[in-house]
Amino acid sequence: MKSYPNPNNPDEKVFSVKEFVETHIKAEYLLLIQADEVDYELDNVTQERQALQEEYDKLLKDPQSVGETSSMQVKVIEAVCDDDNFRINPGTSFSVIVLCDNYKYETEEVVCETELFNPEFNHTFHIKITGPDDKVKVILRDNTRFA
Repeated sequence: MKSYPNPNNPDEKVFSVKEFVETHIKAEYLLLIQADEVDYELDNVTQERQALQEEYDKLLKDPQSVGETSSMQVKVIEAVCDDDNFRINPGTSFSVIVLCDNYKYETEEVVCETELFNPEFNHTFHIKITGPDDKVKVILRDNTRFA
């Protein structure tokens, strides 16, 4: 917005009322647009919150539904070692054990025919998950050493 020197008093500046009103109207218009955008986002958040509250209320009314089990698939393809110089005795056998919520899952033994460490399992575990606090532990077991 431009200001002009006041012809009656040189220490004062004069502003155009028309420019002031137009600038004020533009500012109000921009604020209204922002307010509409904020209202839209707030409506979305409110709807999501209400849906979550309804789901929570259902769980409180029917505690049996909390105990529903889910499943997770864990695919074990192969075991690798970062040390390229690591060697094993030919004939060493390995298996993979997965522990979850007092359940134990294990692959069949894989025997390495060479001294290279590259047991391939290509096995998919279907694991029962009973809650968000379940922990999954994957272990490689040397069956020759710990038979």
